[in-house]
Amino acid sequence: LKLGLEQPGANAPQVADAIVRLVFRVIAPTHGSLFLLEHTTARSVAFQGYNNPPAERIPSSHPLIRWLRDHPRHSFHNDLVVEPEFQAMTQQALEAFSSLAAVIYVPLASPNSVEGFLALGPKRNGEVHSWQELEFLQTVGQQGALILEGMRLSEAERVQRERLDRVREIQRLMVQARDEERRSLAGEIHD
Repeated sequence: LKLGLEQPGANAPQVADAIVRLVFRVIAPTHGSLFLLEHTTARSVAFQGYNNPPAERIPSSHPLIRWLRDHPRHSFHNDLVVEPEFQAMTQQALEAFSSLAAVIYVPLASPNSVEGFLALGPKRNGEVHSWQELEFLQTVGQQGALILEGMRLSEAERVQRERLDRVREIQRLMVQARDEERRSLAGEIHD
């Protein structure tokens, strides 16, 4: 997970891929995917082990996204499907949810935001997740969120700096143009 902090130029999909590889090495699920939350959707940026790829995008209004934002801790599929908002899903929302074929959802959540989530299938050995594995997943989710949030904030800061630099350049050009105009007018008046 140090990828996002130690490699200049690392991007969110690279960090997501590193998280998925780490989880597969430790937990060994049959399949899994990592979605990053964007403005209006959650976008699949890394997945492994699926026979049919999961949904590429899930709208932010989807019950799963709302649930993970409201309950930023791991959630089991069987516990979610009995919730009223999951019972009332549209056919399209149900298809996206089913395509994940997950048994557990792990939000990438920091104290300030939810950056995405992991959807993991059952373990290859068929065992249930131990409390140590659940703690590990929660920690990975928190650390991943902090890295992604830091990257997002750094990018926002870079964009702000570029905008400020453009504004300063425009101001410099305006002052330069004003001074040239004054010199020109002064020359004309003098003549």
